[in-house]
Amino acid sequence: MRLLRCLLISAVLLGATAGSSYATDTDLAAQIAAASTPEQHQAIADEYRAMAEESREKANKHRRMAERYSEGKSVLSQAPHCNSIADRYDANAKEYEAMAEAHAAQAKK
Repeated sequence: MRLLRCLLISAVLLGATAGSSYATDTDLAAQIAAASTPEQHQAIADEYRAMAEESREKANKHRRMAERYSEGKSVLSQAPHCNSIADRYDANAKEYEAMAEAHAAQAKK
């Protein structure tokens, strides 16, 4: 239970850095605190899945930017910067998916 609580807090904090356009951090934190029914946990799981998808889209956007920088059309060499950002978005997506799975499992109990 303590691990799950730590994971929840971490995911909320990661959400703040990812700039999710879905529920605000406060809304999601309130949902987590109030979750007691399978439907509530499933709603949170769905929210995390949406956040994961948004992070994957941002990762892909930054990889496309890295490709453009690598084509030599710019005097700037920003491809490593873009790839680094993409990697962080991919890591966020994995964390969000893990949180979604945890809440989906809780919804089935």
